[in-house]
Amino acid sequence: MRGAVPERQEANLDPSLQAPIALLAAIAWLIVPFGPLAYAVGARGARLLAASATCSLAYIGIMGIVSGLVPLPLRPWSSGLVALAPLAAGVVLLVRRRSRAAARPPARVAEYLGVAVAAVVVGVVALRGIGDWTHISQTYDAVFHLNAAAYIAQTGEASSFRLYSISIDGGGVQFYPAVWHSLVALVAETSGASIPVATNAAWLAVAGVVWPAAIAGLTRRIAGSGSALLGATAAIVSALFTAFPYLLLDWGTLYPMGLAYAILPVGVDIALVLVPALFAPGPGSAARWLRAHALALVAAAVWLTAAALSHPRSLFSLMLVVGPLLLASLGAWAVRDRGDRRHVVRVRRVLGAIATTCVVVAGAGAWYVFRTYDLAARPISDHLNGGPATAHQGLLVSLLQPLELAPVASPTETPLPPQWVLAALTLLGLVLLARRRSTRWIVAAYVLVVLLYALAAGSNSDLAKLATGLWYKDKYRLASLLPLVAVPATVVALHWLLVRARAVLRARGAVLALAGAATVASVLAAVLVGSPLRSMSAAISDVFRLGVHKDGALVDRDEYALLAELPRLVPHGAVVAGNPWNGSTLSWALGSRQSLFPHLTGVWSPPQLVIASRLDQALADPSVCRAAAQLHVEYVVDDPELLWGGAPEAQLYSGISRAASTPGVLTPLARRGHTTLFELTACRG
Repeated sequence: MRGAVPERQEANLDPSLQAPIALLAAIAWLIVPFGPLAYAVGARGARLLAASATCSLAYIGIMGIVSGLVPLPLRPWSSGLVALAPLAAGVVLLVRRRSRAAARPPARVAEYLGVAVAAVVVGVVALRGIGDWTHISQTYDAVFHLNAAAYIAQTGEASSFRLYSISIDGGGVQFYPAVWHSLVALVAETSGASIPVATNAAWLAVAGVVWPAAIAGLTRRIAGSGSALLGATAAIVSALFTAFPYLLLDWGTLYPMGLAYAILPVGVDIALVLVPALFAPGPGSAARWLRAHALALVAAAVWLTAAALSHPRSLFSLMLVVGPLLLASLGAWAVRDRGDRRHVVRVRRVLGAIATTCVVVAGAGAWYVFRTYDLAARPISDHLNGGPATAHQGLLVSLLQPLELAPVASPTETPLPPQWVLAALTLLGLVLLARRRSTRWIVAAYVLVVLLYALAAGSNSDLAKLATGLWYKDKYRLASLLPLVAVPATVVALHWLLVRARAVLRARGAVLALAGAATVASVLAAVLVGSPLRSMSAAISDVFRLGVHKDGALVDRDEYALLAELPRLVPHGAVVAGNPWNGSTLSWALGSRQSLFPHLTGVWSPPQLVIASRLDQALADPSVCRAAAQLHVEYVVDDPELLWGGAPEAQLYSGISRAASTPGVLTPLARRGHTTLFELTACRG
């Protein structure tokens, strides 16, 4: 843990303006830097939005790493200056294309409208649960994400190779993907919004704009249609599934994983171009193949960068979904020219190389797991037994839930109401896709996701842990993959029904057409305002509720208000200590004052451990005041109520809790309800 860091200067922005300005800033950071360049190379409609956002996320991640290597902090001005390069390149390409009178791709206005409708739906469902833009997710994971964004906003250092050092002392390089936190920090700095408001704005921009645009482009590729109406339908449908984007907002809250999953359709879309091309027949050198697919290869590199720096474990999800496509393409290539002896020899060599690679990778992975998790002393049965990894229901029930599109929701682990209409359309779409050889891989991908979810949610066996360990045996992460396959299948089914209905309506007349349109509108309205989405909003509300009393939450209204007042009560440069389990850790995210313990748990430095365990002995033990001086600790926030009512890990900080009732150590400065801000007067002078 570093010493005191430079403080972020608070902007005097009207609170009522923070949310809309922050939302516009988030969309701008995602779309504007690479929008002209994406447009110049031919992207339109949903693909233009998705490609621009993917490039921007890769760019923000790379800029963050640069900020850790050279004295160029991640600030709106520095990032904006560097962003002029892709903007200029886009303008140049546009001028060149127009000077050559190049054919223009279709505008696809319908897709933009579809994304706009999806954004409204996502906003209604999410904000109905969040309650207020200033509210925060009071979950274990959200604490680190909020404070990490505040750290970047204050310091400008956003390297994915150094971010985790705020909670791990002396650990050297500790990789943790920082793109999400960097995006939030840029939104906060650009708009003047608080970290909570910037966080909610960034989430809505990603879930309401990037995700619908990305899945719309993938759906058009899978359906084999260039119809903008089909893409618009996919964008709207993507906002109706509870499993994503809402489930990861409810559980965790897993902001980085949600960001990575939002651009996952872009990776699958690129794979649908490159994988078949890899096994396509035809003569030609490798150089010619590379030239022909240069744009797709560049897109793949950009997406891999964005995904790895958003959350690298999303790459396992890509492999899960694209694996059947790769196997199908490989199989088709292997049997294509069985009469050609040279082809048979080539196939044997390729299959041998693949088998060898698989054996080596599997062996290396097994050895890594064996050593890292000490399986010799602790068998597999001793791992993945806590939190979401523990199965609380049977395997059969867990198998039916994804088929009904009714995964369990946090924090009660209660199944959401089934989405019968969407589930029926998904299954119909999968049947239709199975009839086409080129799309059968999607059915296999869907089956794999369903099975892995069932194992994670319904079994505590060693087999289940091995099969789902790449996702931490987390049923929420696996359930969130369902819409990646279900949205394209649903839209294919809707298109199939529409084509057949159109034929019937032509024969039966306008009256039947109106009746059919009314029926479709009624079904869509029922889906939009139906029980599953309302239940999802209620589940989100459970983790975002800011109550009069804590009732096991991290902060209540009084503590939130006191932490928000810290810029007025605590001078710049001072560090605030406190038992992080009582909410004091959010002094950074809510009050722009550095928290001594930015997360609920961590690998703390010796001076931090002295403060945690012996602050109450400051008058008798000189080492306590030496540690406080070294860490710039001058203030303490105390509250007797802890997250979840208390956890064994909270005992590490018992010295701080005792200091509040030890005479002469702390002097109260402000109080709101049960929460008190103290000054550390025992070490004064």
